[in-house]
Amino acid sequence: MTKEKANRNEVVGMFLTYCRKTLVNARTDVLRERKRRRNREVLFCDLRRSELESLADWQDVPERETVFDAAGKPIGVTDKDLADALEKLCPEEQAIILLSYFAGWSDRRIGEDMGFPRSTVQNRRARALGTETREGLGEMSFHESCQRQHFRGSYDTLPSAAVQTNLKHKCATSAV
Repeated sequence: MTKEKANRNEVVGMFLTYCRKTLVNARTDVLRERKRRRNREVLFCDLRRSELESLADWQDVPERETVFDAAGKPIGVTDKDLADALEKLCPEEQAIILLSYFAGWSDRRIGEDMGFPRSTVQNRRARALGTETREGLGEMSFHESCQRQHFRGSYDTLPSAAVQTNLKHKCATSAV
């Protein structure tokens, strides 16, 4: 063999050795990490009751959700008082309230979806938020109910920061 070929074979051999060493070291690292995790991992069934309770976050447990059909769109309401007050309304008024406050839709969009003029939507919402609904909520105002309610679903206009601010304003002005 010529000197050039011998040098080339030597370089290739060195490269292959480097690759093997790198793979062996990577495998060793993976095995060590698995062993470390296995030694530190504790199964839930092995925890004492007091340790389990310290891990639980009872505030995040969702309440019973009442799902309303708002013009063919399901909207969940987790606040029991608010759901009870909404159940007393007729289906059209329910849909207007839910789409307006919980989905953040404008009166015009609700009207187009339900086949009413914008002014009809506005009047029916005002009537729905009348004294019967407020009495159904007891001492809690509609505004407070809106703030307690968690938004669920994935409509194209569901609450961004701007919509949530608008919601608070609508709730405050409607409850007066």
